[in-house]
Amino acid sequence: HEAIKAFLSRVKKPVGILCYHDLIALEVYKTCVEMKLRIPEDVGIAGFDNLKDTRCTVPEITTVDYRLENMVSSSFYHLLKQIRTGKQEKINYFIEPRLIIRGSSSLNISQDEK
Repeated sequence: HEAIKAFLSRVKKPVGILCYHDLIALEVYKTCVEMKLRIPEDVGIAGFDNLKDTRCTVPEITTVDYRLENMVSSSFYHLLKQIRTGKQEKINYFIEPRLIIRGSSSLNISQDEK
């Protein structure tokens, strides 16, 4: 909390903060509220993990969902397949993360830029 507060105090005008975890984003949110910074007008906030707690703030926190359920089910499927067939395969499997834009970030895109 104190490190976030010190950071926000040093920055002249933060535009947005991307946190590597939603719990950090929630702490940034709390600190911004404490410092009377408006979200997203003064500072935008985004996290990573899509924790349910990100929907408990007003405005809700933008986040990245890396689709853990898909990763688990895909891993389980490929593991079972290798067990059943007895073949070990090198598998590269990509599950695209999903950006969930919520009220804590603003996309200032004019009609010309769309």
